[in-house]
Amino acid sequence: MCKAELPGEIKDRLVNAVTAFDTWDELKAALDGGYVPTLRGETENERKLICLLLAEGYRAWGNKGRNW
Repeated sequence: MCKAELPGEIKDRLVNAVTAFDTWDELKAALDGGYVPTLRGETENERKLICLLLAEGYRAWGNKGRNW
């Protein structure tokens, strides 16, 4: 199970590795504005970010109709 209580630095590194956003705060602002990222869940970092998003109450689009 994923924990939302990750340190900010770890969230920033994860977001930067998987998305075009530099920090968790930038991604969170976009999510709060209605943005829903597309994450396929093919890599470990993508799966971790999907888990983090779900734990924080957000959602993500998946691949081939699979939505998180």
